[in-house]
Amino acid sequence: MAANLARTQYGIELTQVGSDAHAKLTRLAMALARSVAVHPTATTGRAADQVDANTLERNARNAPDDDLIPRAH
Repeated sequence: MAANLARTQYGIELTQVGSDAHAKLTRLAMALARSVAVHPTATTGRAADQVDANTLERNARNAPDDDLIPRAH
């Protein structure tokens, strides 16, 4: 899909702006770009989940009686 998108973008550069071919290639490029894109939720997770994870980690690091968390002395 990414290679097809690159070829389509190259084709857009070669065609005359305003022509039917340019319009078709532009629509195709937009469709390919949507299919190639990875939604941020798929890679990093939900923002609320990340906030919860950060809070848990911060609380664990600040716990004075936990010897399993490495600390700088």
